[in-house]
Amino acid sequence: MPRLHRNIKPRPLVAVFRRHWRRLCEASRRNEESHPKGAGTGFVFCLEPAGREKPLNAELSFPRAMRLSGKLSFERAYEKGLKQTRGPLKVFGVANEVGHARLGLSVSRRVGTAPRRNRIKRLLRESFRLMPLTQSQGYDLVIVVRPHGPLTLAAYQKLLAELLLGVATQWNKKMSRETGRRRE
Repeated sequence: MPRLHRNIKPRPLVAVFRRHWRRLCEASRRNEESHPKGAGTGFVFCLEPAGREKPLNAELSFPRAMRLSGKLSFERAYEKGLKQTRGPLKVFGVANEVGHARLGLSVSRRVGTAPRRNRIKRLLRESFRLMPLTQSQGYDLVIVVRPHGPLTLAAYQKLLAELLLGVATQWNKKMSRETGRRRE
């Protein structure tokens, strides 16, 4: 049996297909540009768009602007944020300057195996994305997940709605107390 080199990695078939498909697309475009439209050779083999277009499911995505990232952002939410707990979720929320809510997730290994943790994160992101409340209020939210089995999307939506409402009311009370102290 021949010995394989460690630094040589097999190329995936999909990448090879895409490369050949791009060559075919480029050749087809050149063919179309070189012949007049009336000649009957204007058929284009390429199914890809010529420019960079918006993906079909762009409105269903979780945009980067809604993500909370970076160690400092998480630390700010942990230190200055208000805490709310409902079921297996604990939320730290702090107002931000962005004008819309951003979500950060913290799921430890104690929650379960990687597929279970990933499923919980996907469901929480989706429930956050579907919340109409998140579009109007500017909070940085860090959700800490405690060990539990994955719930349904509706259950996560209900928990998240209660948590966000609790954080918003707590924050408004805190701000009214601080403005009351400034007046005196």
